Amino acid sequence: MPAATIEAPGTVHICESESKTHKALNWIVILLNCNCHSFDQVEESLMRVVRCDKEKAKEHAMNVHKKGREVVFSGHKERAEAKYVGLKEDGLTVELTQ
Repeated sequence: MPAATIEAPGTVHICESESKTHKALNWIVILLNCNCHSFDQVEESLMRVVRCDKEKAKEHAMNVHKKGREVVFSGHKERAEAKYVGLKEDGLTVELTQ
């Protein structure tokens, strides 16, 4: 979270450089539902690419199945891009956004 200073009640100043850092860390990878892959394939891809454990991978897969989409990673831009590319290379339907 960006550092803030409070000068008077209701006045908040956010340091611009820290705000930019916060934005660089605020990237998300969203896995979208498609009926092209089995649960096992999706779970294996999530464990390998996103580096989550089997339980979390199952949870993500089930949420995608039920809701149509699920945030599977959030963090620094370069790491999010790597997760996005890895999942895409596995044939999964994903979005990268800030």
